[in-house]
Amino acid sequence: MASLADLKRALSLGTGIVMTGCLGVTKTQSARLGAVRYVVKVNTIGVELAEDKTATKGSFLAWPKASLLEFDGKTIKIYQSGTRPLADIEARIMAGKPVDAKQSEIDCLTDGSTMFRREQAYFRTVEDGKFFYLFGTERQCGKRLTYARDAANTPMIDDNDCKGVMSLEYELTA
Repeated sequence: MASLADLKRALSLGTGIVMTGCLGVTKTQSARLGAVRYVVKVNTIGVELAEDKTATKGSFLAWPKASLLEFDGKTIKIYQSGTRPLADIEARIMAGKPVDAKQSEIDCLTDGSTMFRREQAYFRTVEDGKFFYLFGTERQCGKRLTYARDAANTPMIDDNDCKGVMSLEYELTA
């Protein structure tokens, strides 16, 4: 298995690649599936691809996070971030968040900010804010709080270090 650095070296100017898979798209839905496209620009954040080898601009493909990439020298697979259950420490922190049924009831009838601010302050201070992503409003260190689509509405972590479903697949041309 090659690394992201190997992929960056392989995708030099003029390299041809073919998109062989795209999440939720069939060959009849996209003209780009199966068409040869060429690398027309390379920089530190990604590459630009165009069907014309001499083009100066093209569609942009950002370099993925290394943990969400598989490259074997010929095939490039890019994955979405996956979900995982809460770790023990995350579950303990979630269990310790402030709960006030009376204030929550008052918040339902007013602007709803009191419990929001209490929880926000809790997640900012517990463990020096390392787990602020458990507050659920932003991604931190590649993680964010989400919920499973089940009857219990189970909290889950969307984590860039876990591979989810494959979103793009490319083949390098000879």
